Amino acid sequence: MRYRRRILFVSLLLPAGISGAQRIAPLPPPCTLGKGTPVVALVTPPSSEVAILPFVHESDSELSMFLAMGIPSAVAERVVGAIPDLPVLRPRRNRPTTDDANAMKDMGSQLGARFIVSGTVSESRRGARVSVSLYDAKTANRRWTKEFAYDSATSLSIVQTIATEVASRIATPLTAKQGELLAESPTKSGGAFEWYIRGNAAFAGDAFERAADAYRNALRRDRSFANAYAKLALVDAAMMSEGIEKSTDGTVLKNELRAAATMSITSDRNSALSWSAEARARILEGRASSQWRDAYDHALSLSGKDPSILEAYGLALLSIDERDAAKVILKRASQAAPWRAEVMTGLANLAMSEGNDLEACNLLNTAIATDALFGPAWSERALLRSRHDELRFAWADAETAVKLGSIMLGESAAAMIDLKSRDTTRARERLAELWLDVQTRGSLGLSDGKAVAAAFAAAGQTAKAIDVLELVRPRVNLFGSMLRDPKLERLRREPRFRALMAPPSSNGGAPDERSRKDAALRPPPNEVHQFVAGFPLGQSVQR
Repeated sequence: MRYRRRILFVSLLLPAGISGAQRIAPLPPPCTLGKGTPVVALVTPPSSEVAILPFVHESDSELSMFLAMGIPSAVAERVVGAIPDLPVLRPRRNRPTTDDANAMKDMGSQLGARFIVSGTVSESRRGARVSVSLYDAKTANRRWTKEFAYDSATSLSIVQTIATEVASRIATPLTAKQGELLAESPTKSGGAFEWYIRGNAAFAGDAFERAADAYRNALRRDRSFANAYAKLALVDAAMMSEGIEKSTDGTVLKNELRAAATMSITSDRNSALSWSAEARARILEGRASSQWRDAYDHALSLSGKDPSILEAYGLALLSIDERDAAKVILKRASQAAPWRAEVMTGLANLAMSEGNDLEACNLLNTAIATDALFGPAWSERALLRSRHDELRFAWADAETAVKLGSIMLGESAAAMIDLKSRDTTRARERLAELWLDVQTRGSLGLSDGKAVAAAFAAAGQTAKAIDVLELVRPRVNLFGSMLRDPKLERLRREPRFRALMAPPSSNGGAPDERSRKDAALRPPPNEVHQFVAGFPLGQSVQR
């Protein structure tokens, strides 16, 4: 199995300000590009926001670890689903977690959150227990607390209770409709819901294969579980974006992705999550951009401040070089959920393309200060520093990206820094090692493929650069993403490159207005009947 995994629970690369972290190696300092004191926050956090943190887990057992992320993730999902206009910061793996009033006050200040939801998970001979608290971050007062005994039959009621209590205290008065949505059960099966939150915990840690298995187990227990279909589609899309076509059990991901996205909307047409999954499916099928943009727009019409949807939409627009539209959506995402490393890195990419390197520098500093485990921010900052001859720190940033698991991004950035420093021998050695790794993998995702191809192109190895691009899977986004990438300029005269860049036939010709709207509001029927009629989730569909 090959995909980028963010390293979890490591202290090596966490900023010194994070509570409890221990650094055993110095980090590169924030970049300034010679302009003085670095800025590490370019967004103003909303003042009426709730941050839901991962729970403290006293044991490292599988049960405790999945509950510590799975329950708060499910609570956040339920609150956002019921109150779409409420800005909610969802749990992130690298957030410090401690159920202490003063620490919650500091955390509220850092995150711009008025309220903080924190908790602990403990285990004993009598079973697991979950303790949850809601803090007013301005006063450090505990507004509500409750302890639950956990078993698989109680997982849904625990999440419902927490979400209802939290929402009723921070969004008063609740409307009747909001109350109904908070009380509504996404599934009648406690076992299905437990597998669902297991999947959410694995997905949050980029353990895509485990997440997919968990969602399939949830769907085996409840075939009408719309959110589980949507999450299965999204995790399949995440794997496909890393260049993976089949999972280790032989599942053909594009088939399962289409079936799961369709079933999600069939089960709940009013779910923003379902329409977001449908948008991802359309992108990876090579559908016209108008069709997947309609799906995202429909999702935002249902939940206009959902940061995960805004982030996915903005980054998708960036991938097809729709830079103005991408900037608008990514800025909305940064306001809905301040300091998302993925969003800050996307905005930094836009700033660099416009020649605003100082703004890009500050955005990347913000991304790294927020999520020190997000490797792409380090590799992007390495390239930015290299442009300004900060080569020593550029190498350090690239090396950090490699240590965090972004191997292709980090090593390709390091090779380009070698070339900038005129160390062509080391650059060639590094590229030779990269090529061996590429051959071992057999396929690459879009971001890795672009980065490695750019490094080969910079070294004058144009044939090898195109070899790399031919291994990118899926290829549906190659045209828009690479059409104007200046790092690939010297490849454009090559016939093989021009053949790769030809627009996919499925994108040829804009649909008329009637068919465009119809496509946005009616999912295609591919493989749906097999899925509903007992098609065993987790196995490949034979065409």
